[in-house]
Amino acid sequence: FRGDAHRALRGSETLIEIAGRNGSAFYLMLGTIQRGWARARLDGGDSGLAEFRQAMAKYFEHGNRFSAPLYEGLYAELEAERQSADAALTRIDEASALAQQTGERRIDVLLHRIRGDILCRVHPDDPAPAEQAYLAAIAVAQQQSARSFGLQAAFALAKLYQSTGRPVEAHDVLAPALEGFSPTPEMAEIAEGQALLAELAEKVGATARRSTAKLS
Repeated sequence: FRGDAHRALRGSETLIEIAGRNGSAFYLMLGTIQRGWARARLDGGDSGLAEFRQAMAKYFEHGNRFSAPLYEGLYAELEAERQSADAALTRIDEASALAQQTGERRIDVLLHRIRGDILCRVHPDDPAPAEQAYLAAIAVAQQQSARSFGLQAAFALAKLYQSTGRPVEAHDVLAPALEGFSPTPEMAEIAEGQALLAELAEKVGATARRSTAKLS
């Protein structure tokens, strides 16, 4: 969930070892999927991605749907980075539809945020589609009280606003998302978000001071 591939790899290998020792085919497949994702995230190429896809295919062939929207969403994220952003966008839409079908709505925020990231790649000169995806993620996070996922989406949107010369909006979307959070090694977005917020506050303050000086 937080994208820590190194720890996910260690955890998945432990799960595979335990599941194999106890003859649990279901958890063995889950561990293999999670290991495939971790390796795909770490290797930077297509071999890990192929392993991830093969593990998912075997899992689905057995009729399993638990966490399927999550796995498809994570695959789409990697696919956008390594292969085709357009194909990844189709996949993330399919993952969202699958979440609606299965009722597994706990990752809706994550899927909206990943869609926003993909749209940034598909439409680099048009930030509006990505902005709408991030706003949808934030809205769902508020409905579900999913504050960590909401912070990830708000951080992504703030960076989008910053890159398009909208520091006030970047500050306004990030400040409430960070309220109540303290930096922790487990979630880098907190410290990174606080650093960005301080930078934005300085920029917004400088703009306000210049405006005041002109009026004077």
